Amino acid sequence: MTTNFDPLLTLAVKNCGGYLYRSILSKDGSLNQVQGDGCHIVHLHGYWRGVDTLHTPRQLNQPRPRLKASLSDLLRNCIVVPVAYSGWDDVFTSTLIEIMNEDGARPEILWTYFGDNEADLLTQNAHQIRLFTAGLDSGRLQLYKGVNCHELFTDLTEKLGFKTSRSLSSANEIHITQSSIKEVVQHLIPHSIGKEKSEITHSDSIPSVTDLIGRSQELSTLTDSYNKLIAIGGIGGQGKSSLAGCYSLTCRAKSEYEFVEWRDCREQNDTLHTIFLKTAHSLFGASGSMDTLKELSIDSLAQQLSKLFETRRGLIVFDNVDHYVDLQTGASLGPLKALIDALQPQLLKTQLVFTARPLLKFESTNATSFMLKGLIDQDARALFEQKSSTSISESDFLLLKNLTEGHPLWISLIASRCRQQNVATKKSP
Repeated sequence: MTTNFDPLLTLAVKNCGGYLYRSILSKDGSLNQVQGDGCHIVHLHGYWRGVDTLHTPRQLNQPRPRLKASLSDLLRNCIVVPVAYSGWDDVFTSTLIEIMNEDGARPEILWTYFGDNEADLLTQNAHQIRLFTAGLDSGRLQLYKGVNCHELFTDLTEKLGFKTSRSLSSANEIHITQSSIKEVVQHLIPHSIGKEKSEITHSDSIPSVTDLIGRSQELSTLTDSYNKLIAIGGIGGQGKSSLAGCYSLTCRAKSEYEFVEWRDCREQNDTLHTIFLKTAHSLFGASGSMDTLKELSIDSLAQQLSKLFETRRGLIVFDNVDHYVDLQTGASLGPLKALIDALQPQLLKTQLVFTARPLLKFESTNATSFMLKGLIDQDARALFEQKSSTSISESDFLLLKNLTEGHPLWISLIASRCRQQNVATKKSP
């Protein structure tokens, strides 16, 4: 799918010996109005010849209800990766924003930027990122920096095992066979049910955290092998998911872990019981069909998961379990209580981490709970200076500290605003 008018995608597919068919939409229309064999290339803003090209704000903002409905049906439960796309104020971006807010939709959007300076990106794309708030909060949208599309697709082709040259003129060196396609599909879809039904379950995306500042004491608690059950509490914006995400990515890079799973338990379309079913199906693989697992009571399912966690070394994070924690006592409720009651922490090989605003409390040993509070002074200063790309005086830092109490999100918002003002000042004559 492209907003470009040129035929470069068509030429690239043909040069690789592929088959394709095109949909060219300069007005309203459906993606299903054209069918064919091979790769479906969609030109959302028209084509370089024969039809109109959409490039003015008036053209891009015109109502296109059929296309919006068609895009929504296609993208609402897909992995969507916008690459080399600035994010026009058009039907594609508006549809993505709408499905981020839908309870029944489960998109996984990996939005990429070419630049690699986070502070500059936050400043240059401030309006767009504000529109993305719902997706960022729910974990349905992840932002990636420093993505060069020329390198990305070349590296992806090589990673998938295709023989290729970095030169477009050598495109005929790419050899794609039915066996290689089958192998790629198996890599991309590792878990399936039976031979007739293909219901795919997989881990949710781990938040992309590459520059966590501070939290060394909390990370030390997470890395302590004695702690098999860990609960992280704290008000919104303190960085519970960022801390757990940073730790998860570190564990994923280590070969001694059999699996690292991330489950977003924010009460949207899936209940916690359903999330446990998906987790069991993902980890049991072919030996546990979804139909069989669905027949189990929540207590029996919890027992099955407990046995699995006693035999396999891994990490699983249940993020945002707020709805299943008693606000007064911190006790677990419903399906979460069933799972925790079934666990014997001293026997676990898998580490389980739970995040929620209220602090979840455990009664057993080999378990710990802690509340995230504001950053210590040194880390708060480092965060502000990183996000604002400027130093801060002692008097201003004291004001910042009293205003935010070290809250990372509030510090980041203030720093981003300061950076915007600095950039605007430098551009003024």
